[in-house]
Amino acid sequence: MEAITVIVACYNVEAFLEECLQSIANQSFTNFKVLAINDGATDATPKIIDQFAAKDARFQAIHQSNKGLSETRNVGIAEVSTPWVTFIDGDDYLAPDYLQQLLLNANHHDVVLCSYNRVYKTTQLPRKFGMSGSREASQLQRRIIGLINEELRDPSQADSMVTAWGKLYRSEIITEHQLQFTSTKLIGTEDALFNIQYLEQAKSVFILDEPLYQYRKYNLHSLTNTYKANLKMQWSTLYEKIRPYTQNKDQIFETAFYNRVALSLIGLGLNEQLNPNGFTARYAAIKALLNEPLYRKAYADLKYSFLPLHWKVFFILAKWRCVIGVLLMLTAIQNILKKNQ
Repeated sequence: MEAITVIVACYNVEAFLEECLQSIANQSFTNFKVLAINDGATDATPKIIDQFAAKDARFQAIHQSNKGLSETRNVGIAEVSTPWVTFIDGDDYLAPDYLQQLLLNANHHDVVLCSYNRVYKTTQLPRKFGMSGSREASQLQRRIIGLINEELRDPSQADSMVTAWGKLYRSEIITEHQLQFTSTKLIGTEDALFNIQYLEQAKSVFILDEPLYQYRKYNLHSLTNTYKANLKMQWSTLYEKIRPYTQNKDQIFETAFYNRVALSLIGLGLNEQLNPNGFTARYAAIKALLNEPLYRKAYADLKYSFLPLHWKVFFILAKWRCVIGVLLMLTAIQNILKKNQ
């Protein structure tokens, strides 16, 4: 029997899918099966999947009407019959020893994760975690909920470990506790909640701080490059679902939760920079956000002393509810990100 099921969710990724699937086919560890799921793509994605399934018996093509990323992964989960499962996005690709390295470190652990490269058009930047080796599952769970203390020196790490891809999960835990991905339409980002729920049932994890996963950052059709009008509402729903996992635990879980809320201003603000309705709409959205009680508490509790100077200024402006200042800094951040791409 195969050891690992690789679930690849695919939607309109014809430009990248062949590289993705070939990187799986070329793995140094060969005892796996691939569920390549076409989520109602309208480009050549279905054809590419069928071609791989025809020439490599380890690949199984699944075709469905468009359901969304979460629902597509759940379709894959329902088909898993192997001890381990990993998720890959159809526009990303793997280092040749990705599966081998993760499985080698899986003994006596419930999840293994690796760091990754952020792949741009002309360069790539490693995203290192700054921590490695065996950890209690609760330590990773807290980190995914939010950063604390010294970790705040690099706010860009806030979501560096939340992804479903780049991890090897014990399928028994997923099946026994009937874990599934919550719809992206409901919570905006599905990975964080899935991992928090999984880690609630896990005991230990192994962190491999080597960039074995290649995360493509220049797919113009990616959801991360699209304005999301409901993002604030979706993240509010996400916080409601995360909140129970911070209660009846050490105070650091509570601190981490509010720090996540505070740091989310970066993501929410950059989303508003994509708002097609112009400056007036962006101003109104940021003003409403800065005046909301949940966010005001988060900014008040945030330990500014740990933040780098530019982020300290950014969040002090947020605490003072200086809308123009926040917008100006968001514009600067946006320009820097565009240059990197």
